[in-house]
Amino acid sequence: MPAAALVLAIFVWSAADSGRTDGKWIAAAGLATVAAVLLTLSLGLIVRDRDGAAFATTALAICSSAAAFFVGLYPNVLVSSTRQGNLFGTVTTVNNLTVFSTSSSHHTLALMAIVALIFTPIVLVYQTWTYWVFRARLRGDSLPGEKLLGGSGSRPTS
Repeated sequence: MPAAALVLAIFVWSAADSGRTDGKWIAAAGLATVAAVLLTLSLGLIVRDRDGAAFATTALAICSSAAAFFVGLYPNVLVSSTRQGNLFGTVTTVNNLTVFSTSSSHHTLALMAIVALIFTPIVLVYQTWTYWVFRARLRGDSLPGEKLLGGSGSRPTS
């Protein structure tokens, strides 16, 4: 529950600090609310010993909260802390870093794509190989906790 409250509090603070109330903030608020609900749901799943479902809901909550911030900030990537007011009192955003001013050149993006196409399969093959090598050592019957706890290899209860 504290994590869900923290997600909503940070989002509300960011929205209030921006001073904007357009449609994208409504969409971002929906995504932040989804993240808070998923975090609360994952707590209930942990209590019910549903670790896989709790992991999935926590992962979805992380994705939802990240999406809320990206939707709320677009087209900004980083909002400047030096706000400049003009003659009429409105705040200008000339110092903000936007998606368009921070993007790389076409040549750089093409080179990065080639490197990713080469090295991503190498990393995936390496991860698969390490899982295959250590698969026998990850079974519950070979864990030392069973001998130490005197149980059947399940979670210790208190």
